[in-house]
Amino acid sequence: MNSGRIGLLIISLGKRFGGAERYTINLVETLPKNRYDVHVAVRFDGRLLSRLNSDNVLVLRMGLKSILPTIIRIGHYIKRNGISVIHCNGINAMVLACLLRNVRKIVVIHGDTAMDHKGMGFLKESIFPELEILLMGCFDKCVAVSDSLKRLLGQRGAPKDRISVIHNGIVWFKYEKYADANTRILRICNIGNLQKVKGQIYLLKALKYIDDHYPEVKYECDIFGEGECEQELREYILMNKLETVHLRGFDDKARERLNGYHIYVQPSVYESLGLSILEAFNAGCYVVGSDVGGLQEIFDIAGNANQRFPIGDYRKLARIIKHLDEERYLLEKGRLDAMENLKKEFSMQTMIEKMESIYG
Repeated sequence: MNSGRIGLLIISLGKRFGGAERYTINLVETLPKNRYDVHVAVRFDGRLLSRLNSDNVLVLRMGLKSILPTIIRIGHYIKRNGISVIHCNGINAMVLACLLRNVRKIVVIHGDTAMDHKGMGFLKESIFPELEILLMGCFDKCVAVSDSLKRLLGQRGAPKDRISVIHNGIVWFKYEKYADANTRILRICNIGNLQKVKGQIYLLKALKYIDDHYPEVKYECDIFGEGECEQELREYILMNKLETVHLRGFDDKARERLNGYHIYVQPSVYESLGLSILEAFNAGCYVVGSDVGGLQEIFDIAGNANQRFPIGDYRKLARIIKHLDEERYLLEKGRLDAMENLKKEFSMQTMIEKMESIYG
């Protein structure tokens, strides 16, 4: 580490590429190089590894048998590179960090551990949330990405006075143009891991309801992502002949194409914040989302250019889409105001400034 810079090791061990992984990349690319020497520890079979543009990467193998060798490797890495602060994303990273000594430890909680592991077995679904609260006691500072997440952690026994709220931020693009509201075909989009908690099935059910009850609405829908629900969603699309719905898989360029869509739908059962929502607003999309968790915080700040529906209420979602198809001017109304409102609270610069105060 160069003299005067803080040695920071970010441990991010997710296998898929989601909000926490994008968050990690944003930190690596945005933290001031003159003040931080940033390193990242990732799992060897995770998507984050291929996305990192950095030489300071420690690649780890995960599993019960590898915990001790992994801890030893991290310890040597910390000493060799002058690491003084560890930043953890996720419960696997928290477990490893709690076994390390003589470093400042920061944890950022990105989501509801119970919801994120729903359907993955008793151990992960029931024990992980309790373990997360227990492990938080090992950290010097704890950060939640939304007020709703802080409240949830408090309900589970975490001391609220030890949790700071720092909203995730994005780098706001400047798009040359936005989707033309007057085109015949309404273009709809969703981006996210294909998991129960993300609720993509409700978007498909809404589109099926539109086909059955509002056949005059002509649309195309692209869903970007991968996950354990992919086969279920694909079968639903085929069974119900949703011929203009496409599962596009994982696409790291999806954000660059968001400005080609009129409506972005986030039908999540739970969402701690929702980076994709911010990126959709940035791209000029009209955002429709379930009235849940951190999405409420974004919607309240955005003002116009969004609508909400109760969790799982696909009929209400279908009616919103039909209304937007009939009243196309709504797709553009308030778009620029929403962007300006959100930039103040959810900018990368604001997030970095607040995280620097946590790193100490």
